[in-house]
Amino acid sequence: MPVHRPSRTEAESRRKAVLFCPDCDHESDIEGDWNVHDEDDRRVYDCPDCGTTITTRPRATPLLTP
Repeated sequence: MPVHRPSRTEAESRRKAVLFCPDCDHESDIEGDWNVHDEDDRRVYDCPDCGTTITTRPRATPLLTP
C-alpha cells in the first residue's frame, strides 16, 4: 500500500504544535486561543468553544538560586 507523503506546499504550511479538540474539532497552535489555567503542579488547556480539557502538562518550576 502506498504511503501518503504531503506535498512540499502542504508540509510547509502545516504548523508543528497544533492541538485539536476531539469533541468539537476546534484547532489552534499551542500558543493559540486555548483557555489555559494552572491546577496544582500542572497547566491545563481547555477548548474555548466547548470547554473540553485538551491536555494537561507539567507546570514549569522556577530555578532555585543559591
